Amino acid sequence: MFLDLYNHIMIMSVVGGGLYLILKLLSFLTLRYFTAAWHYFSGLFLSTFFLIPYYTLLSRFDLQFIPKVDELVLLPQTVLNSSSPIKSAVETVAVSPGENYTLYSYLECIPYLLMAGTVIFTVMIITRNYRLNQRIFRACRLAADQEVLEIFAKCKQELGIGKEIPLYISAYINTPFLSGISKPRIVLPNIEFVAEELRYIFLHELTHWKNHDAWLKSLMLFINAVHWFNPLAYLARRDIDRLGEAFCDESVTRSMNREERRRYCELILNVLWHVSEPNNICSAFSDKRNLKRRISMIMKAEKSKKWVRMFAVAVTLTLAMTGTAAAYAATAGGAEMIIDSPAPISANVLSGANAGLLVAEADGFTPAQSEALPESEVYSISKDHVPMGTVYWADTTIPYHTEMRFTSSASGGYFIIGSGITATFKFSIKGGSSENIRVAFKNRSGNITVLFEGSASSKTVYYTPSQDTEGNFYVWNKGVADITLTNISLRY
Repeated sequence: MFLDLYNHIMIMSVVGGGLYLILKLLSFLTLRYFTAAWHYFSGLFLSTFFLIPYYTLLSRFDLQFIPKVDELVLLPQTVLNSSSPIKSAVETVAVSPGENYTLYSYLECIPYLLMAGTVIFTVMIITRNYRLNQRIFRACRLAADQEVLEIFAKCKQELGIGKEIPLYISAYINTPFLSGISKPRIVLPNIEFVAEELRYIFLHELTHWKNHDAWLKSLMLFINAVHWFNPLAYLARRDIDRLGEAFCDESVTRSMNREERRRYCELILNVLWHVSEPNNICSAFSDKRNLKRRISMIMKAEKSKKWVRMFAVAVTLTLAMTGTAAAYAATAGGAEMIIDSPAPISANVLSGANAGLLVAEADGFTPAQSEALPESEVYSISKDHVPMGTVYWADTTIPYHTEMRFTSSASGGYFIIGSGITATFKFSIKGGSSENIRVAFKNRSGNITVLFEGSASSKTVYYTPSQDTEGNFYVWNKGVADITLTNISLRY
């Protein structure tokens, strides 16, 4: 279960990190033409790729980004002669399956290590913020100056905020900030501000509250905790924090004229003059490193043209679809061959007409085995002596981590499929989609052709052997919950 979960997390980490890098590379152009709001919300949306496996949605459309291989790939006999290094390598894999399980046991520990890192990261963040809040609010006092409170009340009214938000004064901070998610508080440094400066400060902090920036910062912290091992997650969180400040500036100054914007920038410089060391609590005015860019964006802020806004949205959607398609292509994959048995396999399996390259199962130990008998079967021989048949099975429940063999009522339970004949096996899944199933054809020699692997609410697979073969279709429920197949049929 945890291995599957962290497989998804690793894929999302690569996709989310890749999208962040692309957005970062494009920023030298987008910062000139697109608004701070676009940068902020695009960054937030693309960061959700760290957390939500959007690529699983594409499995509902049965897309094929990688060519599907329907036939068993066989190694030529000349390659498998006694002196062939490939044959030696295959024999080593075949007779030493225990090594693969030893490797699997190590891989199985990785999710627990990553989860431990997430817990440690979360505890550290909570502890640090708790101590910082305790240190700051221990010395705070409620603002009592009537003039300051009146300005604060007018700013709340201007922004349409009716929630009670306490206003504090602290002598132990150097910059105004907003603290709290469900119970917000605004804290001012013990510095003399003129009425206009107070208005700008309150508008800025209240805009943070109105934009739900505290919740969005918490979301980015959660993403960072899950992907603590990925340095790009840290960089994405840092950049989105800065863009949040720029978006807040843009919202506050949207209706200002150039002179008012200039005075707003002077306020930022005035506050920064008193800052000795920045703190980490939703600080509104403590970003020194990006000061030049921030002031530049404030002074040049003007409403963008409609075509620019449409193009900006198109860029975001293109990046999102690219990331989704890349992740789906990486996880969908083509056909593969596996061994399901943990028992040693003799090298003589490689000899004969059906010799093939066997690869040890990479997804874990052998699933439980079960069989489904046909509900009805019509079987006949064509004039060319080719077996033909139509088979139906009743609704079949497959427990989690179980492989179901769909059998025939004749020929020892195997289906005889002639060379060049296409067998069509299909079914639906009750109650939605299965997150992880594998559909394969296994011949009597044990060789497997994987026809599909992934998520599907219904599936149709096709198998066309290059020579007469006997075997069965298998459905492996690799998920963590039972699934029920319905409308199951085979035609060949």
